Amino acid sequence: MANPLNALIILLFIFSFHFSFAQDTTITYYDANWEECKKGKSEYFRKSIPINTKKMWINDFYSNGTMQKSGILVDDFTIYKVLISETRKPKYKIKNGSFKYFYKNGNIESEGVYVNDLKYGEWKYYYENGGKEEIIHMVNGQMIGKRITWFENGQRKYDNERNDLGEPVGKWQEWYQNGQLFSEGNHENGVKSGEWVWFFESGQKSASEIYEKGKAVSLSYWNEDGSVQKDEKLANYSPSFPGGEEALGQFLRTNIKYPTIDRRRDVEGMVYITFKVDKNGNLSDVKILKSVSPTIDKEALRAVNKMPDFLPGKAHNLFVDTQVTLPINFGLR
Repeated sequence: MANPLNALIILLFIFSFHFSFAQDTTITYYDANWEECKKGKSEYFRKSIPINTKKMWINDFYSNGTMQKSGILVDDFTIYKVLISETRKPKYKIKNGSFKYFYKNGNIESEGVYVNDLKYGEWKYYYENGGKEEIIHMVNGQMIGKRITWFENGQRKYDNERNDLGEPVGKWQEWYQNGQLFSEGNHENGVKSGEWVWFFESGQKSASEIYEKGKAVSLSYWNEDGSVQKDEKLANYSPSFPGGEEALGQFLRTNIKYPTIDRRRDVEGMVYITFKVDKNGNLSDVKILKSVSPTIDKEALRAVNKMPDFLPGKAHNLFVDTQVTLPINFGLR
């Protein structure tokens, strides 16, 4: 027969453990920028549980109660060995060990391991619908080794690899969403080598380029109907504003208004804007690359966002997405 006293001791221990666990759990609220805030203004909240004086387990949640991420944070003193007093309160900021991130719908967004706040080993990324998006290998926060990505429909998109120096190695391949090969070729000693080929989405070859030690020594191009494209300038060119540079300058002069506050303070300079022009000429991801002032930056962004579609750029005789940098001068003289 079981000893009632032993059963009572076990029950008391379990109750004590759960009570201690609940007492150690801290809830903190954060805004959209992960700055600590009051509950009523929060976008996220964190339940943190101390593991010891150096580590804390965290479960972060969206405001709707869905998990946002989970993992272990380490006191930054254990990493940086900063000079501290004995009464210093631990600052749990450094990610260490396995982490998982989640979408607001509850599906996993990514998972992998951190070592001293840097991604390490295999990291897996997923689409919001649960399908796999990318598998990469990381060393000290840098992509080293194999990388494979997929389209949302499950079709493979990229397959490539980098050596310990971060240089491309071996065969690199890219596909269209319909499964047709977009391009493929090899790297040796970190540079392109041998024949590289590109294809239209129909399967027709658009380019064959021969490389020796990273330099193109032979270029051949074809149009989608199979005819030869003899003019290299028509196979490779940058996106352009409709009507050319003169029309672009006229557009900016007409649409930009010098901010009054900057004019009064004699603030002037060159602001650099970066944006993507896709293969259809559409502009997106307009951002400040180099700032002059908040008001000048805002005016430059406003003007660029009003621009019409560009004429898309070409590479390897294919229309391609291109990153563009546009300098805009704000001058008072």
